[in-house]
Amino acid sequence: METTPGKNKEGILTKTEILEILGRYAGSHTFEREKSDEHGICLYEIRCTNSETGEIAEYSYIRKERLISIQVAYYDGKSEIPISGDMVAELDTKTGSWKDAKGYVKK
Repeated sequence: METTPGKNKEGILTKTEILEILGRYAGSHTFEREKSDEHGICLYEIRCTNSETGEIAEYSYIRKERLISIQVAYYDGKSEIPISGDMVAELDTKTGSWKDAKGYVKK
């Protein structure tokens, strides 16, 4: 899966690119929060709720130093207590390709 990492050679993505990547995993969602540093967006979170189970999935784009990844955290729908989490994908900044985590299936 190719992504042209913004205009910055460190692979920093634009908001549009981040939403495109998150949408590949999350489907329908609501915006949670965004944090930026001097280089651009370093955290972007969205939430999805499973209408059948009530389980909440929070997908996060995270850029920290050389690591750029998509993470997911699952919450109990009633108490909103975290149940589990995983790395979903990681950006190879040399090639601009996203590498899916083992066994993770896109929506």
